[in-house]
Amino acid sequence: MDKIYPIRKYDFTLMQQKAEEALAGKRVINGIPFAGFDLFPVKYEWAFEKYAAMMANHWEPEDIQMQKDVEQWRSEQITPNERWIIMMGIGYFSAAEGIVGDNIQHVVRDLVSAPELELVLGRHAHEENIHADSLLYMISSLGIDPHECEAMFEQIPSIVNKNEFVTRHSNNLRSDLDLSSIAGKQLLAKNMFVFGQCMEGTQFYGLFGMILSLYRQGKFPGIGQMFRYTLRDESNHIEVFRHLFLDLLRENPEICTAAFRDELVQIMREGVALEKEFIRDCLPVNAVGLTMAEFERYTDFIADRRLRGCGLPELHPGIQDPLPWLDEVIFMRKEQNFFEGKVTDYQKVAGFISEIFQTDATSERESYAELQQLWPAITNPTTPAPEPVKQNPAATVYQGEPTIRTTSEKTTCQIGNRVFLLDKAKAKLAFSAKRVVNGRETMTFNLLPLKYPWAYELHKQMKADHWGPLSPDIQMQTDIEQWHAADLSAGERSTLQLAIGWMATSRKMAGGELQHVVRTLVTAPELKLVLGRETHDDNIRIEALVHAAHTLGVNIHECEALCLTSPLIARKEVFATRHTSGLQRGLDLTQPENLKLMARSLFVFGQCMKGLQFFGLFGSIMSLQLHNRFPGFRQILSNLLKDEAHYTEFFRQLFLDLLDENPAINDSAFREELLGIMLEAVALEKDLIRQGLPMKALGLKIEDYESFIDHTANCRLRGCGLPMLTPDTKNPLPWLPEPMHLKETTALSASSGYLKPCEDDDF
Repeated sequence: MDKIYPIRKYDFTLMQQKAEEALAGKRVINGIPFAGFDLFPVKYEWAFEKYAAMMANHWEPEDIQMQKDVEQWRSEQITPNERWIIMMGIGYFSAAEGIVGDNIQHVVRDLVSAPELELVLGRHAHEENIHADSLLYMISSLGIDPHECEAMFEQIPSIVNKNEFVTRHSNNLRSDLDLSSIAGKQLLAKNMFVFGQCMEGTQFYGLFGMILSLYRQGKFPGIGQMFRYTLRDESNHIEVFRHLFLDLLRENPEICTAAFRDELVQIMREGVALEKEFIRDCLPVNAVGLTMAEFERYTDFIADRRLRGCGLPELHPGIQDPLPWLDEVIFMRKEQNFFEGKVTDYQKVAGFISEIFQTDATSERESYAELQQLWPAITNPTTPAPEPVKQNPAATVYQGEPTIRTTSEKTTCQIGNRVFLLDKAKAKLAFSAKRVVNGRETMTFNLLPLKYPWAYELHKQMKADHWGPLSPDIQMQTDIEQWHAADLSAGERSTLQLAIGWMATSRKMAGGELQHVVRTLVTAPELKLVLGRETHDDNIRIEALVHAAHTLGVNIHECEALCLTSPLIARKEVFATRHTSGLQRGLDLTQPENLKLMARSLFVFGQCMKGLQFFGLFGSIMSLQLHNRFPGFRQILSNLLKDEAHYTEFFRQLFLDLLDENPAINDSAFREELLGIMLEAVALEKDLIRQGLPMKALGLKIEDYESFIDHTANCRLRGCGLPMLTPDTKNPLPWLPEPMHLKETTALSASSGYLKPCEDDDF
């Protein structure tokens, strides 16, 4: 039985039994496995509200004007202390943002079970990529040698200690963790606390405060604005992890022991001590008109704010804010003042969920007294012991005149219109260590020089194609009228429902997680950069589905049932599972059979699944343009297919580079195997066209669409340097490739056509 579920002022039609089962099964962890679309009904409304705020505040580094910063950097008005602060900020955050992003994508997001939590964490991960890109933008604009920043990160013990502190609480936390045990649940809760409240919530604020102090003095306005945008994002991230942490405690009260409470407080104590050590070693606080005592006390003030937000005992009860002006700039208190600032043009493509969950509806925080009820009462309160300060004799204690290490040999590297100055020896080392797999795991800086420029160019194109379901080119009024019109045929109705069903279930189909797994296996940072967009594009697909279903009044559960119960689609899942089974995180890729498994998976995922399967369905939807049917939904699907086309191309290039770097696996037997796999994929798609789609009812010729599948398969094979399955015939539907973003590709010998080292290098 259908039931209307209102969400704010919007109504959604769902199957009542399925909706009730989904709501009852939602938990932070250990919830029911979701096979399809169960975003609604909503249990964790805070996650939607935070997601809405994050989407509405989307920004890109190129939004910021850097001309004034460049002029100041090149002038004599900037002191060595001020240059040191900027380079230290770039150096520290470049590594830190990568650590946070990996923890979200490959630890926490893998372990939570409610789909709305995956949604907001996906946005969180995408914003970490934006922050990393902003640091590259700063480096390029100012002409800074990133390897000098990197050297500071590697050589300053207090930074190494901060890095070890957070990775210690992440490295042993993986998706196979036993979350049925108290110890496993506490390990995850500890991770959420460390990354949300200690690292992003406290340890970032020393450098934030220094850079924003310069900004307040009129120094580096562009960099200051980027850090303000970053800090606005971080404030949302802190709240996301705080809510996750608290909901995990509420749903698993057995982990709220006095010993665990004391352990978390001690972890924060250690985090504060490490941050103070970092400030003493590295930051010329007096250069921005502050005293060391004020800055250290400010760190204590922030730490206690984070502890109170989790219902934990404070380290310095009653502490007052020593820097209220900085508190306002950093917007710990006056959050609304910050949001009254510049709003980027990206709001015009804000998601549909942002429209539903307006940010002004966010509820106030619970009181400290209410949060304390989560924990056992403290029976014998004692005065907190002073935090330990590590005395590392090798630490470089800041003496007022920073030393920026330089080398005599420099080289330049250009990416588009960005020019970078690099340490030649380090650049050569970084370049030679880059491989698709089994290369050196690197920090953001080692994106340069590029070994796989095609990946960075593709990343830029994907950014340029940013879209949302509320984009101006998506108008649904005609679709609404046609959906409710008397002349709508059963074939047209079922085709649209099946397309919506595919949108609802494709993320959970067999092979849907392959892209996520591949990101853990590749080692070159430019490859990880592209794969890092997965969470963003996944969210856009969900938003588009929700928008289309609400606009037309379609029952999403009924649509997904068409896919989940289809034996033809079930055969596609068996196909994907059979050919990619075994590809998992931690796979030993020094073994030839595992390298071959990865290459096969890249081919199946990119060329067979994203690049071919369901093209019959997509083609039938696009053919509705011949009768001017559903223009808005066709535009949504076309935008989704543009995203899919980017990933199809990415996995094609990745497949070629992997073979080029590991020629031993590229034997004749393997090539024959790939041809057989493509032949199987074609047969499955033709079966779906013949038996699962109302082609004749739509007035379409089945043989034309079968020939189109042959044509598409040949395009995919040619792009991988493989022979065609059938004689090369003319596409019988010449109007179809454009809306489906199908382009002809020519196979290259991996990097041969793309490798462009720096101008004066002999790499």
